[in-house]
Amino acid sequence: MEAFAELFRSLDQTTKTHRKIDALVAYFRSAPPRDAAWTISFLVGRKPRQVVPSRNLKAWAAELAGVPQWLFDASYDVVGDLAETITLLLPRAAASSSRPLHVWVEEHLLPLRERDPDVQRREVVRAWQQMDTTQRFVWNKLITGGFRVGVSGKLVTRALAEFSGIEPAVIAHRLMGRWTPTPEFY
Repeated sequence: MEAFAELFRSLDQTTKTHRKIDALVAYFRSAPPRDAAWTISFLVGRKPRQVVPSRNLKAWAAELAGVPQWLFDASYDVVGDLAETITLLLPRAAASSSRPLHVWVEEHLLPLRERDPDVQRREVVRAWQQMDTTQRFVWNKLITGGFRVGVSGKLVTRALAEFSGIEPAVIAHRLMGRWTPTPEFY
């Protein structure tokens, strides 16, 4: 999750195309294939739909932050983004997770949808407590189904082509249609 959160920060902090491509190529050079596959999936818009209802996330975050619900809602109205509001209001992070992205996604995020609200709450709060601020923000974006960063599919294709030496048209073709983010696909 550390590398993915850092990639997100790098992509979010620049509007320069070549810097974004450089950040993506550097990430793909060092990321484990399973993490890289999930990253590609998210960056080309294949994000999971919301796994926990917003009202629950709001209530849990307000409780953990020690603020009344009306203050959380007022903050959300000003910030305009639920993931960011939660991240800003949660108590300062005491940890940073070195757990890989694929573990967070496959073992924690995706199974949340099928869990009852008490288990969801316990798992979400535990995740928040294990992550630094940027990791929480990215996690919250994934949970809410609102993961977006200023990167187009074409830019991801260009970065993958530069990284792999495979023609951009071939990469673009491989990213079309149905596919599963696995190391084999990557």
